[in-house]
Amino acid sequence: MTSRLLSLLASVEYAMKLNESPAVERPPERFVSYFKGIARATFCDGSGSICLHSFTLADGQVCVKAEFNWNKPRATGTCAVYPNKENFDWQRASERIAEAWLAGPDEASLAAASRETEALPAAS
Repeated sequence: MTSRLLSLLASVEYAMKLNESPAVERPPERFVSYFKGIARATFCDGSGSICLHSFTLADGQVCVKAEFNWNKPRATGTCAVYPNKENFDWQRASERIAEAWLAGPDEASLAAASRETEALPAAS
């Protein structure tokens, strides 16, 4: 699973570009540790970062947790993805993570971003 972290992070950045986010006008700084199952993009405009963490739960289910850190205003949020199907729609998952980031750190957005993302339907 950890080998998908960088491609998932790139898909999130692409989804943000499609939504014309100023955070990705310049390429973000990236950090990836496959050993630890972590990938992070820090945006060059100073708006914050997205950190993806891949791990296996006690029941054997894989989870990818996206942690958002917004700098203006200083806030955090999370979004969990559970890719429990062989034909999991990674593109839709990256779009949901990007949408949660773009929604921003207000109360409604944090509530939506912190909810657990159920298994998404297969790609068409």
